[in-house]
Amino acid sequence: MSLETPSHENVTIMLKEITTKLQMINAEVMAHRTINLDDYEDLYDMYHFVIKRTTFSTNELNMLAEEIGKITIAQK
Repeated sequence: MSLETPSHENVTIMLKEITTKLQMINAEVMAHRTINLDDYEDLYDMYHFVIKRTTFSTNELNMLAEEIGKITIAQK
């Protein structure tokens, strides 16, 4: 499976990996979020940014959380 292909399954995988890597306190909240597939490329870019890094500054963590919050929506 390629994460380059927009799908809700890939969104779930990327959000889970991002929240795990960033050790987000509200990871459970993110488990119930998704994105509009029109924003897939933005999530894909954030995913690659997070996966490549080993450490993050406080500003980077805040920026990532804010950006993820902007593009995610609650699942129905």
